[in-house]
Amino acid sequence: MPRQIYNVKIERAAIKDLKKLDKKIQKQIWPKIVNLASNPRPHGYQPVENIKNGFRIRSGKYRILYTIEDNILTVCVIRVRTRDKAYS
Repeated sequence: MPRQIYNVKIERAAIKDLKKLDKKIQKQIWPKIVNLASNPRPHGYQPVENIKNGFRIRSGKYRILYTIEDNILTVCVIRVRTRDKAYS
């Protein structure tokens, strides 16, 4: 059975976070966001306690925070921040 493709939405706050980053770091993070469409639970993903259906993946010192809605095949990227700022 083929894998289902998820729709990836990026919240305005996450877009702002990405725009603040250096281009080199953006190029490191974008593939991880794009890959969430085919695999929303990649190796190393972790649940985030204070976000309903929330998860995070690491990209260097940055955390990509997102939610998964399996019933409508949607991944929503909420924030892209360093570890010290990601969970506040």
